[in-house]
Amino acid sequence: MIWIARWLIRYLMLYIAGENLAVELVYQKAMSCTIFMANQQSVLSVILCQIPQKLKFFYWLENLEAANTSGIVALPGAIALLEQLNTFAIPWAIVTSGIVPIAFNRSKAPGLPEPKHWVTIERVEHGKPQPDPFLLGAQLLNLPAEACIEVEDAQAGIYFALDAGCEVIAVHAPAGMPRREEISLIIKSFTELNISKLNNQGIVTVTQR
Repeated sequence: MIWIARWLIRYLMLYIAGENLAVELVYQKAMSCTIFMANQQSVLSVILCQIPQKLKFFYWLENLEAANTSGIVALPGAIALLEQLNTFAIPWAIVTSGIVPIAFNRSKAPGLPEPKHWVTIERVEHGKPQPDPFLLGAQLLNLPAEACIEVEDAQAGIYFALDAGCEVIAVHAPAGMPRREEISLIIKSFTELNISKLNNQGIVTVTQR
């Protein structure tokens, strides 16, 4: 499971400044394992026994965050929207800056339909604020970014999606926020969205009720 080691290196370098030497040693040691015969736990044990204590803390904290799904509920209309996309065979993906365990657990907890495509931080070389995650999402959907609609409730995510060239539907975009005029549609709830698809033409229309 090489991706575990590579993710951990990227993650640690993101959060811990000045630990490049220690991280490089961890990477070299992990890569010297017989990866094809090792399971996830054995690779992690090699890594965790050599990294500084504070790095272990961040790994523990990430696992804690992934396990904590208490109180997570779907926004009104979110489940119905995704089910409608599936009914019309409209491809969709989840794009997030979280890691796989966090993204999966927090999507599963409120009962969201599972997407065919996931884009998490492990899959991109440059995460936010670069538009790479959204560009990869479009690639997985086999569409140009300009043909994709990003539904977003965070201002930072709105900017990154716009930078990628996506059309953006924003939930709760405050008045006066930069680039607000570039947003295609601003809603207060997913229940406001109406989706239709022209038969045999593949044209999807999203309107506001």
